[in-house]
Amino acid sequence: MGRALAFEHAQRGGDLILVARNEMKLASLVADLTMLRVNAAVPPELMKLFLPGMVKRGRGRVLNVSSSAAFFPGPEQAEYFATKAYLI
Repeated sequence: MGRALAFEHAQRGGDLILVARNEMKLASLVADLTMLRVNAAVPPELMKLFLPGMVKRGRGRVLNVSSSAAFFPGPEQAEYFATKAYLI
Protein backbone atom coordinates (compact mmCIF):
# COMPACT_ATOMS: atom_id res chain seq x y z
CA MET A 1 0.00 0.00 0.00
CA GLY A 2 2.85 2.39 0.79
CA ARG A 3 4.36 1.80 -2.64
CA ALA A 4 1.06 2.65 -4.34
CA LEU A 5 0.69 5.82 -2.25
CA ALA A 6 4.24 6.86 -3.08
CA PHE A 7 3.50 6.49 -6.80
CA GLU A 8 0.27 8.47 -6.52
CA HIS A 9 1.96 11.26 -4.61
CA ALA A 10 4.92 11.34 -7.02
CA GLN A 11 2.59 11.54 -10.02
CA ARG A 12 1.06 14.67 -8.52
CA GLY A 13 4.50 16.25 -8.18
CA GLY A 14 4.84 15.83 -4.43
CA ASP A 15 8.11 15.49 -2.57
CA LEU A 16 8.82 12.15 -0.94
CA ILE A 17 10.93 10.82 1.90
CA LEU A 18 11.29 7.11 1.25
CA VAL A 19 11.92 4.30 3.71
CA ALA A 20 11.80 0.55 3.23
CA ARG A 21 12.45 -2.63 5.19
CA ASN A 22 15.78 -3.15 3.47
CA GLU A 23 18.14 -1.35 1.15
CA MET A 24 17.32 -3.52 -1.87
CA LYS A 25 13.58 -2.76 -1.62
CA LEU A 26 14.35 0.93 -1.24
CA ALA A 27 16.61 0.94 -4.29
CA SER A 28 13.91 -0.82 -6.32
CA LEU A 29 11.29 1.74 -5.27
CA VAL A 30 13.58 4.65 -6.11
CA ALA A 31 14.34 3.21 -9.57
CA ASP A 32 10.65 2.71 -10.31
CA LEU A 33 9.82 6.24 -9.15
CA THR A 34 12.87 7.69 -11.28
CA MET A 35 11.36 5.78 -14.30
CA LEU A 36 7.89 7.19 -13.51
CA ARG A 37 9.31 10.71 -13.49
CA VAL A 38 11.22 10.31 -16.76
CA ASN A 39 8.48 8.48 -18.68
CA ALA A 40 5.35 10.20 -17.37
CA ALA A 41 6.17 13.51 -15.71
CA VAL A 42 8.90 14.95 -17.92
CA PRO A 43 7.08 14.85 -21.30
CA PRO A 44 4.22 17.12 -20.16
CA GLU A 45 6.72 19.45 -18.48
CA LEU A 46 8.70 19.71 -21.71
CA MET A 47 5.56 20.38 -23.74
CA LYS A 48 4.54 23.08 -21.28
CA LEU A 49 7.96 24.63 -21.79
CA PHE A 50 8.18 24.43 -25.59
CA LEU A 51 4.57 24.60 -26.86
CA PRO A 52 4.04 28.33 -26.23
CA GLY A 53 6.97 29.15 -28.52
CA MET A 54 5.68 26.79 -31.20
CA VAL A 55 2.24 28.35 -31.06
CA LYS A 56 3.74 31.85 -31.19
CA ARG A 57 5.82 30.94 -34.26
CA GLY A 58 2.93 29.08 -35.84
CA ARG A 59 5.04 25.99 -36.38
CA GLY A 60 6.63 23.08 -34.57
CA ARG A 61 5.84 19.48 -33.81
CA VAL A 62 5.71 17.19 -30.81
CA LEU A 63 6.56 13.52 -31.08
CA ASN A 64 5.86 11.34 -28.05
CA VAL A 65 7.71 8.06 -28.35
CA SER A 66 6.16 5.14 -26.58
CA SER A 67 6.32 1.41 -27.27
CA SER A 68 4.10 -1.60 -27.79
CA ALA A 69 4.28 -2.00 -24.01
CA ALA A 70 1.60 0.70 -23.85
CA PHE A 71 -0.99 -1.72 -25.21
CA PHE A 72 -0.38 -4.74 -22.99
CA PRO A 73 -0.27 -5.55 -19.28
CA GLY A 74 3.26 -6.00 -18.04
CA PRO A 75 4.00 -8.71 -15.54
CA GLU A 76 6.71 -7.57 -13.10
CA GLN A 77 7.03 -4.28 -15.01
CA ALA A 78 3.64 -2.70 -14.39
CA GLU A 79 5.08 0.77 -13.80
CA TYR A 80 6.97 0.76 -17.09
CA PHE A 81 3.95 -0.42 -19.09
CA ALA A 82 1.72 2.14 -17.35
CA THR A 83 4.07 5.03 -18.11
CA LYS A 84 4.14 4.05 -21.79
CA ALA A 85 0.33 3.86 -21.85
CA TYR A 86 0.24 7.34 -20.30
CA LEU A 87 2.17 8.75 -23.27
CA ILE A 88 -0.38 7.32 -25.69
